[in-house]
Amino acid sequence: MSALHDLIKSLDADQAAVAAWLPSHGNLRVTAAAGSGKTRTIVALAARLVYDGIVDPKRIVVTTFANKAARELRTRLAAVVTA
Repeated sequence: MSALHDLIKSLDADQAAVAAWLPSHGNLRVTAAAGSGKTRTIVALAARLVYDGIVDPKRIVVTTFANKAARELRTRLAAVVTA
């Protein structure tokens, strides 16, 4: 939880709003410029949903435009969830 807590505390207001999203709000699409913190925000959201027991990790789907981005997302999420 400490890694997730630290990650959430590092988000700015817009990123924190995305990380607070709940499945009952409908689908979520995050679109932003390079270097804006999309990966960090999505990792915080996914980790929070799993940690809080809101969503089974097998039911989370994240798509990216590049395999490199997918690997980075997977690596960061694993680091937060297993910490």
